[in-house]
Amino acid sequence: ARVPAEFAPSVYVRSSSNVLPGWLMVGFDVTKKAFGDTNGKVDFGELIHKAVTDTVSETEFQKARTAVLADWAKRPFELLYLDADTYGTNPQADRNAVDQVSPANVRDFASLLAGQPSMTLLVNGSK
Repeated sequence: ARVPAEFAPSVYVRSSSNVLPGWLMVGFDVTKKAFGDTNGKVDFGELIHKAVTDTVSETEFQKARTAVLADWAKRPFELLYLDADTYGTNPQADRNAVDQVSPANVRDFASLLAGQPSMTLLVNGSK
């Protein structure tokens, strides 16, 4: 709902709290012409701010939860074991925590993100 349908497959969000706490990367791959015949510039800060501050509907929340659970189910056992050993986590408790996340939790986290400093990095290729 936040991204035009033709670009949605190229959007990704990544976070690895064990690498750098608070690190969140949002990215997508589009061609310069996708933004029209103007100067080709996009205000990514505004784009990300809008994505973080817009209200998430119950439908969007449930769709995202389903996707997260599907991805979790695909994780190899070895990675779960390594996470447990390295970070002292419990894979089943981590999985159960996903079930406890509510739309209110998402809104609270989005509010926290909206108030944090951010950085925009544009990587421009030859395409």
